[in-house]
Amino acid sequence: MENENVVDVKRTMKGTEKIFIDLFKLEVGTLMRDISWNKNPNLVPIEHCHFFRTFDSNGKKMTQCSAVAGHTHDVSVSEKMVKGEKLLVATCGPAKSGDKTHTHEVKYVRSEEIKKRIFSDEAARFIDSVLKAQGKE
Repeated sequence: MENENVVDVKRTMKGTEKIFIDLFKLEVGTLMRDISWNKNPNLVPIEHCHFFRTFDSNGKKMTQCSAVAGHTHDVSVSEKMVKGEKLLVATCGPAKSGDKTHTHEVKYVRSEEIKKRIFSDEAARFIDSVLKAQGKE
C-alpha cells in the first residue's frame, strides 16, 4: 500500500510495565546511642550504614532509606547535566529520630530495570477484606 502510514509504537502490555530503580548506599556513619539501663546516660558511638532505592517494586517513589539503629534519613535524588552528561545526585538529610546530628555520604551502587508489581482484582479484594476485618480500612 503506497499511502500506508507506518508508526513505530512501543506498546506497554498490561502486567509488563517496567521501572528503573537506582540503588544507593549511605556510607558508614557514627551516631551516639544511649545504652544505659537507668537515668544516667551512657552514650556510645555506633557505626552503621543504610541502603536506599528510588522506587519500590510497586512503582512507589521512595523518600527514606532503610531503617537501621532505630532511625531513617530522608534521601533525595535528582538528575544534573554536567558537560553534556546526565548525572545522578543524591543527598542525605539528618536522622529522623534519635541522634539527629549525623548524616551520611551517599554512594551510587547500581540501577535495575524491573517489572512493576501488579495485583489482580481478586488479590485486591482479599487484601481489602483482611484489612476491613482487622479494622484497618
